[in-house]
Amino acid sequence: MLTFSVSPSFPLQSAIETLTNLMPAIVSIKAEGAGMFRSPGGQAFRDAKTGRILVARSVRTAQFSRQGAGVIIDASGIIVTNAHTVEQATRITVTLNNDQSVAGELISIVPNEDIAFVRIPPPYPLLAIPLADSNSVSLRDRVYTIGGSEVLHGTLSEGKVSGIGKSAKAHGLNDFVDLIQTTFNVYRGDSGGPLIDSSGNLLGMITANKPRAGHVSYAIPSNKIKQYYQEYLGLKK
Repeated sequence: MLTFSVSPSFPLQSAIETLTNLMPAIVSIKAEGAGMFRSPGGQAFRDAKTGRILVARSVRTAQFSRQGAGVIIDASGIIVTNAHTVEQATRITVTLNNDQSVAGELISIVPNEDIAFVRIPPPYPLLAIPLADSNSVSLRDRVYTIGGSEVLHGTLSEGKVSGIGKSAKAHGLNDFVDLIQTTFNVYRGDSGGPLIDSSGNLLGMITANKPRAGHVSYAIPSNKIKQYYQEYLGLKK
């Protein structure tokens, strides 16, 4: 199943060909482990020293299994994905486009930005998607994604940039894109999937959708991914 509308600047046939060629760089990720979770209920009490009302919640260990997507950004076997998929995982399994599964290793994680990098030993020469300059994105730009969910696995879809969140650097200069809003619907398993620009570069990584709002999703921009990957490479040296 293919979901597309024709764009004069990026013809339908060209879009399908470009995205089909990029499919080997999109992976599925399964993260398993056990974590410490606080129970939602609790008992309220007053702290005798401060007078504050505190809530005591029991902490329990629970097994989990999470499913998500990822994008190969370095042919040496480096994959970017969402931190919320792989954090606390003791076992990460990466399934490549040809259905071959390999063990993944979490090498860097930025929980506050929902970015994580996983490494796999390349079982064969891997395709990596180059990172775009996300600061050049504009409203109504056409963007594309490759579905990673069980519902729409491998589906090619077209959407538009419907919002751009910006933050200012020091002294209010050089605004940079902090979040990209798109018109894609996001399903379970799509998280960590690619946001691709009309040149076939990685413009961002899908991270969430807007609850109870159709056709609204959010992506972490490529420049932020690039920033943390370069920091990892610097720390590695």
